[in-house]
Amino acid sequence: MNKRKACATKRATALAEIRRWHGEFVRYRSYGGPPVMRNGVRFYQVGRNASHEFFIGVDADGQRYVHAVGENGWDENDNPIIGERIYPVESFAGHYLGHY
Repeated sequence: MNKRKACATKRATALAEIRRWHGEFVRYRSYGGPPVMRNGVRFYQVGRNASHEFFIGVDADGQRYVHAVGENGWDENDNPIIGERIYPVESFAGHYLGHY
């Protein structure tokens, strides 16, 4: 199998997993909007907790990513500081991605 076909297969496998998780999240919640784009990667929301929302995505080469958005502390006026973190992962298994 050539490299291009291998990347396409890896990406298709990841997208199927992502869409299934996103579908389950949306089914149990009345929200879960359209995917968000960050750095050329489309991220789908798959979970949340009291302070964060969790998204997962895959790039054109099949690299999986986790994207977390949420409170990252407080400023001097007691307003929450919202931060984003995007990081590559080999697999989504073993990463905390919130809950429904």
